[in-house]
Amino acid sequence: MNRIFVLVLICLIVLTGNVTVYGYNADDLNKLRITGSCPRGNLAGANLQGMNLAGANLEGANLQGANLYSTQLRRANLAGTNLRDANLSYASLLQADLHGAKLVNADLSGAKLSEANLRGASLQYSSLKNAALDKADLAGAVLSGSDLCGANLAQANLQQARLDQALLESAHLIKADLRQANLQNTRLKYARLQEANLQNADLRDADLEHAITDGADFTSANLVGAVWTNGEKQLTNP
Repeated sequence: MNRIFVLVLICLIVLTGNVTVYGYNADDLNKLRITGSCPRGNLAGANLQGMNLAGANLEGANLQGANLYSTQLRRANLAGTNLRDANLSYASLLQADLHGAKLVNADLSGAKLSEANLRGASLQYSSLKNAALDKADLAGAVLSGSDLCGANLAQANLQQARLDQALLESAHLIKADLRQANLQNTRLKYARLQEANLQNADLRDADLEHAITDGADFTSANLVGAVWTNGEKQLTNP
């Protein structure tokens, strides 16, 4: 009976292709626990919840699907790491180096990423609800389809970042640098954009209803089809 069950399960996995299996290297996990570092290690699917990994060197490591809920990663080196599908909710990543990291579909809700380096990071379809990203460097980062509702992005560097179809409702973008950012079809309802720099940004079909834009710079921004703060649709650039 057990053999039949296993065979049926294998067939289902092969036919559907919907089951993702993560397998970490036990030696790499032990190394991390003993030394606090494991660059280029295989930690896919590992349970690292609540661990103190402040200052850890995890550059280039495979952390796909890992559980890093509430983990302390302040000033950790996570450059180029694979964090796809990882749970980083409520993790502390203050001043961490995540440049070039792959965070597609990762859960970063409530995470602390103030002053973190996320230049060129891939964050498509990730959850960053209520995350702290103030003064973070997200230049060139890809955040297409991500959920940033309520996130704090005050004074963040988002130059040339891709935020198309992202959710930024009630997000704090005060004094954020959004020059040449792609905000096409982005929801910015009730967002705070005071003194934000949106020069040459692409805001086509974006929703800015009830957003606060006092002092914001929209010079040469493309607002065709965007819903303005008063609820009116822009048919042409102002």
